Amino acid sequence: MKKIWIQKRNRAVWIIAMGLIGLLFCMEGHAFAEDSVHGTYISSEGRSIVLELQILSPPPSSLIVQQFLPPGTEIVSAKPELKQFRQDKGIAKWLLTKLAPGKLSIDLQLAATLPAGTVRAEVRYRDQITGKMVQKEIKP
Repeated sequence: MKKIWIQKRNRAVWIIAMGLIGLLFCMEGHAFAEDSVHGTYISSEGRSIVLELQILSPPPSSLIVQQFLPPGTEIVSAKPELKQFRQDKGIAKWLLTKLAPGKLSIDLQLAATLPAGTVRAEVRYRDQITGKMVQKEIKP
């Protein structure tokens, strides 16, 4: 009788352990799934602001990028082309579609020099695997 009880206990411990390991793998995949866009500044001061985005697979179907600048900043040129720019608020916006895995640069040329620490960006997209909206802030 004692031997049967020990066998059942060992089987229960094994099932629980396998369940926890499976849950761990699911959580790891979920965390990775919501991290399909990474951003870093190549240049974040002066007259040239360059934000580089790394798009992983599967890429989101669209990506909203907001670049926050000091209010009143004048943009001379932008690549890709801006969707919207509120100079009074210092917010430049892009809606990027037809994304592919790889690097994507957003380049801004400004009329005046900006000091360090005055810019930041925000990206928003719907995760292709989970369907959740993801919002990330990117700082220099």
